[in-house]
Amino acid sequence: MTEGSDSGPAPEAERYRTLLEINNAVVSSLTREALFSNIVGALRRILPFERSAIFLHDPGGDVLRLYMLESSVPSDYFRVGLAVPAFESHMGRVFGERKPLLRRDRPWSASTRPRTARSPTASAPT
Repeated sequence: MTEGSDSGPAPEAERYRTLLEINNAVVSSLTREALFSNIVGALRRILPFERSAIFLHDPGGDVLRLYMLESSVPSDYFRVGLAVPAFESHMGRVFGERKPLLRRDRPWSASTRPRTARSPTASAPT
């Protein structure tokens, strides 16, 4: 498939376009909030997701604290400032193992997601 075809741009071309847009956001965004929002907007076009967040480690409390959040799903749980135990969540798993975590086991939508005592919006076990 080529960009000139009726079926839309090639996936590779779209990825390169998105990388260019992220690069432009890095050099032109004046605040961290604007940078994060611009990057999330660029990624959302090629990668569907409900929520993107940055958690930073707070060694004083040994927690991961929600620092930046972009979400298309309302939540009473996920708010900037939220602190979760550093190694008792999927964010903590990524932080501790220093490896990405790709979730492919989520067949439900946001409205049917199971809830647990730990998190009112918890994901299925991996």
